[in-house]
Amino acid sequence: MDSKIELQIESYLSNEDKLYQDWYTGLFEKTEKDEYMTEVGVIPETDELKRLFDNWFQKQQEVLKNLCGDYCQNKQQKLSLLTALVTDGLGVFLGNIPVNTPATATILVTRKYLVRLCNCPKKEE
Repeated sequence: MDSKIELQIESYLSNEDKLYQDWYTGLFEKTEKDEYMTEVGVIPETDELKRLFDNWFQKQQEVLKNLCGDYCQNKQQKLSLLTALVTDGLGVFLGNIPVNTPATATILVTRKYLVRLCNCPKKEE
């Protein structure tokens, strides 16, 4: 795992406000190559950001289901490692959708979005 991403994930695990703010700015900030995007102004409060994430998640569920195979196989891993694995998958499956992948992966894993989406089979004893 890239140490920079690992540090970023650890930071997100300890600071929910920064996590959602970085997710939001990653999705909505204007870059030089994204002429159609608008610049981020005032960042909403965390509760509003959580609602925005819920809406984004609803719209992206079909794409995000591609993460389920790896997620289900690795869901018993340490939280930071599982989040890093999901980060890698997001980079592949979201392609050109603008998103901060470490922040998005952290939300998907820690807030149990992938648990609900993937419906992983129970492990046989």
